[in-house]
Amino acid sequence: MSYEIHIYLGTACTTSKSNYNYPEGERHAFLLYLKAEESSEIDYNAAEDTAIDNGLINIEFSKAGKLDKNKLNNQEKLEYYNDAMEVGSTLIVYSEPIEK
Repeated sequence: MSYEIHIYLGTACTTSKSNYNYPEGERHAFLLYLKAEESSEIDYNAAEDTAIDNGLINIEFSKAGKLDKNKLNNQEKLEYYNDAMEVGSTLIVYSEPIEK
């Protein structure tokens, strides 16, 4: 079976379950790389479940799409892609909180 990476951009609040040292309930932007079957549809439910499993709540998505590995323009993004292909997902939660 072949796989691809779907990428989701959004915001969410942290919980005590998250691995980030941000205050509980603080809202942050996030970027989620999620492994999916090739040619599958964007799956917001799977993305939300993954974010929840990583300690986020009150999730709001602003964009989603399929990532073309050939268009990754730096090593860091390529590492996120490769990690997601290996373990199923990569979640980046940005440090600067979003004001409500």
